[in-house]
Amino acid sequence: MVIACVGDEPVAANPAPFGGADAGDAGTPPASDGGPEASGPATTIQVTPEGNDNADGYQKPVKTLKRALGIAKAGDTVKLAAGRYDASTGETFPAKVPDGVTVMGLAGGGSILGGTRAEPAIVLGSGTVQDLEIDSFKVGVQVSGTSTL
Repeated sequence: MVIACVGDEPVAANPAPFGGADAGDAGTPPASDGGPEASGPATTIQVTPEGNDNADGYQKPVKTLKRALGIAKAGDTVKLAAGRYDASTGETFPAKVPDGVTVMGLAGGGSILGGTRAEPAIVLGSGTVQDLEIDSFKVGVQVSGTSTL
């Protein structure tokens, strides 16, 4: 059995898309005065193939990594639920990760980025990528700075 953590609480693997009973529990909502771009505590932005890109990513998950990266700011974590993220789900690549942002898939696998073998999957300056499966890309991760993989 795989054990994941949400906050300080261990939970069994796969009880919900993000390891908790309510996807809204995984992050801190943006500041009410400035939205996601406002400075404040780090947040978790949630992504699932069943999400909606009109959602905020904090209380309800977005559908695409592209949308999540557009919301993310330094210190944030973009967390992808299990599923395949490719053109059929609205993804476009390469996905440019903002500096200081962590992109994290489901521990143990299952968060898959799928490409067309013509582009890089992720362009990374000074961020972190972990627990992602990368399938059918010309380059998996293109790094231009100090990053953690």
